[in-house]
Amino acid sequence: MLVTAFLGVWYADRDDPGRLDRAVLGRLVEWFPGHLGVLDVLAAFGSAGPALATTAVVAGVGYLDRRWTSVLLPAIAAPAAVSVTELLKPVIGRTINAYWALPSGHTTAIVSLLVAALLVARRNRRRARFVGMLVVVLLAFGLVGMVLGLVRLGLHYATDIVAGGCVGTAAVLLVARGLDALDRPEPGASSLR
Repeated sequence: MLVTAFLGVWYADRDDPGRLDRAVLGRLVEWFPGHLGVLDVLAAFGSAGPALATTAVVAGVGYLDRRWTSVLLPAIAAPAAVSVTELLKPVIGRTINAYWALPSGHTTAIVSLLVAALLVARRNRRRARFVGMLVVVLLAFGLVGMVLGLVRLGLHYATDIVAGGCVGTAAVLLVARGLDALDRPEPGASSLR
């Protein structure tokens, strides 16, 4: 969150790209000079519909763990992260194409789900761990494609992406900590796991 706070202060009420933003965009224009249809599709990965479907998939991986906290983690953390992002955008005031940009909500959503999937997969049983890690790998590839699309299509600056990733990661870690505290059995009590 410190990185997001720094970027928020640095780019407050601005609509111009920074040096890093210009360098990243320049490189992406070199790599993807022509038809951008695939990037357009990939950029939509963090939109509401795909993010909701991905939340259900990650919660399903959590269900394989047979722990209620593993199911609730993506269901609580992703919406919480996106809510924080949407609250921060008008406070920071950075825009691109007349839309609030920093932090990136698309990135916040997918990064929060990726981190949640990683935490859930890490503690799953052997067979379920394979499924969880497969979801993590697919999410990671989807995230990379989405980020390339968002920046190359001029929907976000690279620094918006970084800030969104930081918000998504922090939200999942905070929610995971809270759920773990609630999930600890009292001494001498039987566990419902």
